[in-house]
Amino acid sequence: DLLLAVVGSDAYHDYMLMKRKNNFSREEAEKAVITAGLIIDALEKKEARLYASAIRRTAAFLIDFALLAPFSVFFAVFSDMKFLFIFLIFLFSLQFLYFTVLEYLYGSTVGKAFMHIAVKSENMKKLDFISSFTRNIIRFFDMLLGFYLVSFLLIILSPRKQRLGDIIAGSVVVKNM
Repeated sequence: DLLLAVVGSDAYHDYMLMKRKNNFSREEAEKAVITAGLIIDALEKKEARLYASAIRRTAAFLIDFALLAPFSVFFAVFSDMKFLFIFLIFLFSLQFLYFTVLEYLYGSTVGKAFMHIAVKSENMKKLDFISSFTRNIIRFFDMLLGFYLVSFLLIILSPRKQRLGDIIAGSVVVKNM
């Protein structure tokens, strides 16, 4: 039983006894409050371990960036326009397609798979296309906001470790357990 694994045998035993009773004495009611507190604390700790950290997410992004950047350099070198402009346009376009399609189809990118993390909807279901599209279109705003600094801070400070795109799209990045 999940509850037994999360709260331990004593709290589980108390919970099962209270579940069967209709009336409680003062002592039993106090025990119920303590047991409920233990259950809530245990579930909050378990939930906190579920979400991917800012460091793990950053490492996954850097792996993906290292995979995408050479294609952008190649395209920019053989372009007639200014190198940096073409590099950035191609990189942003490629990045948008790469993240949107892979996260929609597989829930992960190469970098995320390597770091053992995945993207899911907030209800822990597979991410739908609109959510994948939304979280990744917001990535451009993330870049403009201090080159991901605001998003990095949001991931650190938010209870579900969500960046701006996750909050708007209703997605979370979780550890593969």
